[in-house]
Amino acid sequence: MATSNRDRVGRGFELLAEGLRPFVDRQMAASMPAGADWAAVIQARDTKDYKSIKALNKDDPQILLKVLAEERQVFGRRLSGAEQAFAPELIAARNAWAHNQQFSADDTYRVLDTLERLLAAVGAAGGPPAGHVRGGDPPAG
Repeated sequence: MATSNRDRVGRGFELLAEGLRPFVDRQMAASMPAGADWAAVIQARDTKDYKSIKALNKDDPQILLKVLAEERQVFGRRLSGAEQAFAPELIAARNAWAHNQQFSADDTYRVLDTLERLLAAVGAAGGPPAGHVRGGDPPAG
């Protein structure tokens, strides 16, 4: 049975989290006071600003993308403006995926290509190699 576009996008986000987390951890840890956990700092800020009490999961691609999008000053030394712009685009795609929207072949290709570009930009050596995300059957038309 062929893999659906929606399944392909979901798998892409799993691989994104795997490859993106080490980069986000390194960059955020370097920007924090010694010994501070970046997720706890972000969670405390969100609780204060938005009355949110949801615990942050560092393996959640939505959280990793949110941090990339909102903490631009932290990542600006390593990512170009164009590379940083991948995060909001992928947040929109991840929200569409989470809300069971269907993905056309073109949309699937775009999401997976953007995932690969972001992984390459962060040097995701410990995660899936760029090119692996789109593996398998071509997107269904």
